[in-house]
Amino acid sequence: MLNTELVNNLVRQYDYKASRSKRPWCVDGRKHNHKRKFFYTKQEAIKYAEEIASNLRLYSSGRAEKKVRNIFECEKCKTTGEICCYKKSRIDDVANGTIREHSFENSMRDINFLLNIKINNQAVGDKTAAEFFGDPTTVFTIITPATTKNRVHKTVKNYWASYTDFGSYCVKAGYADHNMFRETRPKNGGKKSARKDKIDRVQRDVVERILEQLPTGNSNQLHGYTKCNWRLAAFFAAQTGLRQGEQRALTWSDVDFDLRSVAVNKGIDRYRNVAEPKTVKSTRRLRFPPVVVKALQEEYMRQGKPPKEDLIWQDTRGLTIHPSMFIKKLAKAAVAAGVARITWHELRHYYASAQLALKGGTKDGIWKVSNNLGHSNTVTTTKTYGHWLEDYAEDPEETAREDQAALRY
Repeated sequence: MLNTELVNNLVRQYDYKASRSKRPWCVDGRKHNHKRKFFYTKQEAIKYAEEIASNLRLYSSGRAEKKVRNIFECEKCKTTGEICCYKKSRIDDVANGTIREHSFENSMRDINFLLNIKINNQAVGDKTAAEFFGDPTTVFTIITPATTKNRVHKTVKNYWASYTDFGSYCVKAGYADHNMFRETRPKNGGKKSARKDKIDRVQRDVVERILEQLPTGNSNQLHGYTKCNWRLAAFFAAQTGLRQGEQRALTWSDVDFDLRSVAVNKGIDRYRNVAEPKTVKSTRRLRFPPVVVKALQEEYMRQGKPPKEDLIWQDTRGLTIHPSMFIKKLAKAAVAAGVARITWHELRHYYASAQLALKGGTKDGIWKVSNNLGHSNTVTTTKTYGHWLEDYAEDPEETAREDQAALRY
């Protein structure tokens, strides 16, 4: 039986809200680590209150004595298939498409780190849920320092998001009566981020020198990727600004030699899963200069006029190449060229800088560059590359029109 007294205490009615045609019935579960919610009917409110009471009943029934490590992962679900631990619930989330595989891997890494933090010479995973969640002071004295040590703030936030999700599972499953991670996210990291606030412009001569050192498909014998023309891959990225996942997913059917364009309508992740592009605006058609068309035509002939559904950049098995290989190839070419290393994404930045130099000072220039990059809006483009715009000359025609429209003094 549910605690009827607790359910009644959670449910409240606000008459003034009913007079204003708002939800008058309120369930305030904040004391028990649940959100405060408003409902139109008493029945809806009672149903939510019973859910809270049910979790508290599970907690009081002895579940809190279970070891934290066994809450995270148990042996029972491996044989029964039931969702009886946190890891199995996240595996099901991956199967249902709620989260991606890399998010699952990251969360498992984060929780495993948490389980191995020691409190009074005992790992968190070896404590019972009651022992661990019953002393929230350890969050500030032990868990926060251990998590922030040698990590930038962004990484710490990612770890804490995993902790919070695990804590929420423990509450909902009746292992804890509160989630002590929800309101305790650290405001700082243990070290300063090396990332700059403003993106540095990649110089043209640096890109050209790196391209000279990159192998073509005929000469590349490293790691068996004899089919991939790395020089063309980097050249194409610098001339189109495609994201790496978008470029890796390109097939010959996406290229239109007559229109000098490429259709960007999909992306591929590190697990070779093909999905829609990053944003709605990422689905686009890009035109490129004749030099790119010529290079692609030569590559098409070099590959022996492959079927249209074949990937443009592939390994010897006809599969997409792992993203780490793109980074390694660029790094090796940079060392050979005697220039600073750049990432593959910086080829996209190079394209942006070249496009802004051509169109940044013209009417609708930012809008055109934003569309080419597949940004969701021009705000993203301006926020990312706006500090470069002051370096580019103004459009004289637009300046003249502004002068004509100015007030007389």
